[in-house]
Amino acid sequence: MKTLLEFLTNELPRFNNISFHEEVEDNLFELAITVDEVCLSEIIDGLRKLNSNPNLGRNLENKYGMNLTEFSKFYVCAAKIRIVYIKKHTEGKLIAEIWAIAPRKDFDAYIRTNSRYLTKKR
Repeated sequence: MKTLLEFLTNELPRFNNISFHEEVEDNLFELAITVDEVCLSEIIDGLRKLNSNPNLGRNLENKYGMNLTEFSKFYVCAAKIRIVYIKKHTEGKLIAEIWAIAPRKDFDAYIRTNSRYLTKKR
């Protein structure tokens, strides 16, 4: 948990190519409780890589009845955790707006993303 708190308070504010959906911080705290330190470090490293290159992930598609074609995905923790995001151009640069960081199991990351997306569209 200390690693996550240090990351959120010290390093994350300096990231300039990533933004977060308002509920993603909750995802991180959930994961801090449920995954081991190695996986948590991989999540943080994945966010660093994504900050360096928002084109890193693969495009999603219409998956399991959810239209996620606007989103991309990036795997961490031996593909057990998904980082789902939209690539956006803001102030002349490409950023990754992260919508979910959640387990692959039961399509959790995709379900959270779809729910948040549908809520935003209303």
